Amino acid sequence: MNLPQSTAAPAPSNPHLAAVLQNKFGLSLLLVVLSRGEDLQSSDPATESTQNNQWTEVMFMATRELLRIPQAALAKPISIPTNLVSLFSRYVDRQKLNLLETKLQLVQGTR
Repeated sequence: MNLPQSTAAPAPSNPHLAAVLQNKFGLSLLLVVLSRGEDLQSSDPATESTQNNQWTEVMFMATRELLRIPQAALAKPISIPTNLVSLFSRYVDRQKLNLLETKLQLVQGTR
């Protein structure tokens, strides 16, 4: 499953999520929640379709905002989950996955 490719204008940014990404604690907590949520989501084959769709939308929203926000605006997270690549790999293509991974690794190492 990949982020929808649209020829329309990009989805508007989420100001609350943007603020979370610019806060060290907020970004760290978001990454942990996404990591744990993805673990739970992928480990339960009986997950209802509605819950699956809601989780997918959360992942798309987080991914869009992480890709949209400039690297310089991202806070340095306390840590990055070890399953970062697999966390986003179900939702983005390889190019976007590489961008996310590079962006988060650079932020982790430079601040």
